[in-house]
Amino acid sequence: MGYQAILFAPGGDYVTDYHCDTVKEVIEQLENKGSRWLFYPFEAVILDKLPSSRRRLVDVAPPLEEFKGKAVSTVQRYLEQSIIEIP
Repeated sequence: MGYQAILFAPGGDYVTDYHCDTVKEVIEQLENKGSRWLFYPFEAVILDKLPSSRRRLVDVAPPLEEFKGKAVSTVQRYLEQSIIEIP
């Protein structure tokens, strides 16, 4: 089983990318992503190959650290209902 990055937009939309064997490899890919994902500033790592309903965040970058272990849908709802200052 591998890992992948999930990048959230302020409104809750998200994209996934960087399929890797370890969390560390995904984080390294995120550190070098450039401006490609400018509109998706909130980063996390999820397990790859799980159904959407079972995806949970296994590593989370600020300002969403409190969502580590939470379902992707929980983070989506939070972002839809919140105004977060983009770092």
